[in-house]
Amino acid sequence: MRRISIETLKPGMMLGLPIRDENDNLLLNRNVVLTERYIMRLRNLGFQSVYISDPDLLDVAFEDMISNRTRSMAAKHLNYTYREVENIIRDFKNESIEKITTNLRSKAVKKAFSSTGIYNITVKVVNKIIDDVVSCAALNGLNSLKTHDNYTFNHSIEVTIVSVMIGKKLRLNARQLRDMAIGCLLHDVGKVFIPAHILNKPDKLTSHEFELVKEHPTLGYEMLRDYIPIMPTQITYQHHERQDGSGYPRGLAGYNSIKRLSSKNQITFYGEIVAIADVYDALISDRPYRTGLLHDRVLNIIEHNAHSHFNAEIVDKFLSIVPSYPVGSTCEVTSGKYMGYRGVIVSLDENNLNIPKVRLLYDTKEDRIKPINIDLQKEYDTHIKLVES
Repeated sequence: MRRISIETLKPGMMLGLPIRDENDNLLLNRNVVLTERYIMRLRNLGFQSVYISDPDLLDVAFEDMISNRTRSMAAKHLNYTYREVENIIRDFKNESIEKITTNLRSKAVKKAFSSTGIYNITVKVVNKIIDDVVSCAALNGLNSLKTHDNYTFNHSIEVTIVSVMIGKKLRLNARQLRDMAIGCLLHDVGKVFIPAHILNKPDKLTSHEFELVKEHPTLGYEMLRDYIPIMPTQITYQHHERQDGSGYPRGLAGYNSIKRLSSKNQITFYGEIVAIADVYDALISDRPYRTGLLHDRVLNIIEHNAHSHFNAEIVDKFLSIVPSYPVGSTCEVTSGKYMGYRGVIVSLDENNLNIPKVRLLYDTKEDRIKPINIDLQKEYDTHIKLVES
């Protein structure tokens, strides 16, 4: 199985993983043979890539970090949460930021939020996510297929998964993981106030639009602050802050250290973890206007922005648990006797994530060949790079 661009799909190809909508309803199941109509439908829905089955990769397994049941539970809970929030804010969501904030602080709105039961259900969901994730040795680079309709929900789930993995590496205890995961799952809830045409705009945002987007951490915090514990709400508030103080909404700074020297006017430890997970998933994810960036490039971006944007010590921990070349990625050989050949990453060594096994499927003329398996731990003169599929 491998992931390929929607533009590369051809009738007759077979889906390797199911495709679901924002309500977790099944659109197309695993092993469905794609037709021209199916491909057009996927394109119209905004999918930029899909996982397909390949006869030469039948032994290549993709294992989600969480079970189908847990993912479905999380998606349905987020759908419920956002629907309930929309109902509560309907009468004032288009008001000025000042009026929105005033309404969110009103007794009537606070009572309405408390009556939804969102917090208690969120705790149950994140406990399931944590139970699934803590048994994993490393991130696998496999993230959910996203469109403009399901992006916020799937993104929130993926950010929770990645953050829990980082937290595990940092030896956070069960309570700390739970508090962080609650904030992760709800970190973008303030986006209910941002019009969809702005969130999904394919072009650069105007200064006015960007200023509006920058309000979502504050509005999410105001929404949650009175009925969710303080640490999870700080994640909602701080996930766009930067180490050098150039982030938003408050321009907080960090210490670039795991050790906490002070918490006054500084980004919280949880906020620093989620800042990395948030950008990581956003960059590798497909958007309506682009396919996800190549995985190795995303890791380079995060590493390059350590110290300035991200806590450098947490970045080091993150990079130690995420592969540069995820299973199912398309790669090209850049040195050695197979230079110019293309293939797919087929397996990883948990003790050496960045030196994978590769199955070559195409020669330098891009003609299909009899598969050639190479182990980069043994082929010392062979190097690879990820390429678009």
